[in-house]
Amino acid sequence: MYQVEIGDKAKKRLSRLPAKHRRQVLGHILALKINPRPANSVKLEVLDGYRIACGEYRVAYTVSDELKLVRVYLVFQRGEGHPET
Repeated sequence: MYQVEIGDKAKKRLSRLPAKHRRQVLGHILALKINPRPANSVKLEVLDGYRIACGEYRVAYTVSDELKLVRVYLVFQRGEGHPET
């Protein structure tokens, strides 16, 4: 089982989401504890890490298998783009 850390930028964005979307995104984030690379995850090409879709939102994160740690660093809305593009 992995630990999940949510970075300050991601926490701030989560706090601004409507309650329904916040619950949905948090559910996907907490599921990363069990499987940090789910079937819907995409390996980022430019940045080190992965991205998952959570409805109309996306979550970008890194995985450290040695530390058993998932670090969520960005939550953004579909269509906003992502720093990797």
